[in-house]
Amino acid sequence: MRVPVALQLYSLRELVAKDFSGTLRMVKEAGYDAVEFANDFGGRTAEQLKQELADIGLLPLSAHIGLHSLQNNLEATAQFYKTLEMPFVNCSGSTVESRERVASSRAILCNAARRFQADGTLFGYHNHWAEFEVRDGCYILETLLAPDSEAVLHAQLDYCWVAHQDVDPAAYTRKWGNRLTPPHFKDLNADYKNRQPTEMTAEVGNGIIDFPAVLFAMREAGTLGRGIVVEQEAFDKDPLDAVAISVGNIKNWLQGL
Repeated sequence: MRVPVALQLYSLRELVAKDFSGTLRMVKEAGYDAVEFANDFGGRTAEQLKQELADIGLLPLSAHIGLHSLQNNLEATAQFYKTLEMPFVNCSGSTVESRERVASSRAILCNAARRFQADGTLFGYHNHWAEFEVRDGCYILETLLAPDSEAVLHAQLDYCWVAHQDVDPAAYTRKWGNRLTPPHFKDLNADYKNRQPTEMTAEVGNGIIDFPAVLFAMREAGTLGRGIVVEQEAFDKDPLDAVAISVGNIKNWLQGL
């Protein structure tokens, strides 16, 4: 089974800002098959970006979009990603401090999911920690993404935050089944409880999350072929070396499945 491994470009945001094309080439050289965008396209049009990615040999696997853009710029956004032939799009998050806010965000997500669905694109929502508060008998994430009669809302699980909230990553993957877009493989340092949230990530395989178990769960759910997205927010070594370690570990695990 071919499993594309992408890098969330937010991981290298400083390099992306300085040298967009050069960073894409370095991502490819590090061993990645694809990228996930985070609202920075180097000033390219969709057509220009599609050609540049093809020339480098990277797939446009996924992207993050803010809730504001989904609410106010949905059609132009959808057209941009349709031109890229991007198979997955995810909302980057929302505030969920009240039931009213969850209901408002859910309405925006359902509308976006219907629009992307029309283009054959799977639409997901990327969790942080707050969505794992239990409210009305379930996690807020499950209320936010409850089944809708006209749109399928997917979860883009960020396993760093899943594990951080003491939820078992593999078991929670099984719970969502086929309703997953390519998840974030973001590892937790063993001493994460003593670190700030933006400083607690490690290279995938060098932290405490059992990612081989997650891969087995994804295979059981039938979502492994959709791909994997690596993200790391803080580094104690050169960022390019770090993201190369992550993709190397993932590809070794995939060979053993």
